[in-house]
Formats: sequence, structure tokens, C-alpha cells
Amino acid sequence: MKRILLLFVSCLILQICFSQDPMRAGITVEGGYLFPMDLSKQSGDLKNGYTAGVGVWLMKELHWRFSADMGLTFRQKKFDQAHHGSYNPYYDEPSGTPDPGKTIGFYQDLLVIPLHIRIFPAKKFFLTTGIEHAFILNPQVDLKKKSEDNWMFGFGGQPGRLNWALNYTQGFQERQVIKKIDNTWYGASYTNRMIQLSLFYPI
Repeated sequence: MKRILLLFVSCLILQICFSQDPMRAGITVEGGYLFPMDLSKQSGDLKNGYTAGVGVWLMKELHWRFSADMGLTFRQKKFDQAHHGSYNPYYDEPSGTPDPGKTIGFYQDLLVIPLHIRIFPAKKFFLTTGIEHAFILNPQVDLKKKSEDNWMFGFGGQPGRLNWALNYTQGFQERQVIKKIDNTWYGASYTNRMIQLSLFYPI
């Protein structure tokens, strides 16, 4: 994954250096529906949640039917899981007394580096795909890995200066999250899945 990111960035930098066409820069906002794939042994405990973010982007038109963009986005994810007992971080099995009427909220703040390409079958309509690498920022959530990688695909339009895109995002890896509340640990195991609406505005 790191080699793919490095190759993509290198190609984009070379294209910028050997082209006289300016890049476009702008701001982006996003909101989405998070429906993680439940990988825990307590099937059905994981609840759907939301994502929201704001960031900046740079876009380079490589051809009138093809462009590439990269950016930096602050994103927040939130989902709940039904209480099925406390969690010992040294063992896989939950313990304690389950409380079906109670939920545990998991929040994650991420710094996302998206790398996307756009293909324009029509002048004002595009298909998009790419990858995202995200660093986990909030220390109160303990993860076995402090970053995550996602791939995405979708479609969008640019009727004017404002661009929009509707994307499906899927995680590459299993995520394991542990949260401590009042000296008690709770855990969730899932794969990232989101549907997101993003708006891009050049500045």
C-alpha cells in the first residue's frame, strides 16, 4: 500500500513539473452514513453511525477526460455497539454482565490523505476511484493499528464551480477498537464501510 501511494504521488509530481497548466485548489466538506461490517462474535451488536469532515484539496487535469486530486481532510467517525459485557484487553472474550438496553459509543478523529482519480465520460459528469490513508488522532480510543486504509469508488458532477461526488468507501483491514470507561474496557471489531457525499469548491 505504501508503494502504491508513493508511486501515485511521484507520478503526480512529475506531471505537475512538466506541465504548464496550473493546478486547482479548494476546500471540501463531506458527510456520510457509516455501516461497519460487524466482525465480533456477538453478531448484530454493532450499530450504524455517521462520518463528517472538512479539508483542502489539489486537483490536476491530466487530460480533458482525466484528472487526479489529493488532499488533507479532518474526519470524525462515530458508531455505537450494544453492551455485551466488559472487555479484558489481554483476552478475546468479553466478561461481565451484558446489558442489551445500553450502548457504548466509539468516536474516532482521523487525519485523512485521499488520492483520487476522475474519469469524465461526459463534460460535466465523472466517475471516481482511489485510496485513502488515515491517521487516528484521538488517544482515548486504543487501536491495535494507529492508521487505516480505504478504497473508494463513486460518481459525481461539476455543473459549475461547485463539484459534488457520491462515494462508497470500504476498508482494507479489520479494525479493532478498545475504549475505557470508568476503569472498564469495551471493544469492537469491524471493517470500515461508508457512503459519503462530498462537496468541492475551488478557491
